[in-house]
Amino acid sequence: MRVMTVTVRTADGPRMFQCFVHNSHGTKELLMDHEFYIGHCTMPTGEHHELELKDPVIWTHKHRARIHFQKSKLNSRRFVLHPNPIPTFEEAQAIFLVWAVGTAFTMKTGIDYGKIYKGDKAHFLGVMEARHKIAITGISVGQEV
Repeated sequence: MRVMTVTVRTADGPRMFQCFVHNSHGTKELLMDHEFYIGHCTMPTGEHHELELKDPVIWTHKHRARIHFQKSKLNSRRFVLHPNPIPTFEEAQAIFLVWAVGTAFTMKTGIDYGKIYKGDKAHFLGVMEARHKIAITGISVGQEV
């Protein structure tokens, strides 16, 4: 497990998002409930990374219904809502960067960033900075524990 922290600049000031990146090597090691994976995608069978959120502000935020996170039925932990397998740490980091910027946008506007994000990470981050003045200003990744 590694801790990842992303700082995002917004018009209202900086916003920090943090997660634990859990690495699993099979279905028995997954922290999200299996129903989630079965209901939304193919169950990861090889190496997979889950992004456990550590930000209680979003659990009660007025736009929480549009924020992409899922509470596990197994353990009540909250994870970034990303139904596809995440085989590498680098891909997990890229997903969390988009999630952090998108979540800052959703928290500010009430608009689900998924309606704007179409899979091109660089384009999405560029649009968020140019049009909405939301950008990543810091990334910190802790050592694996």
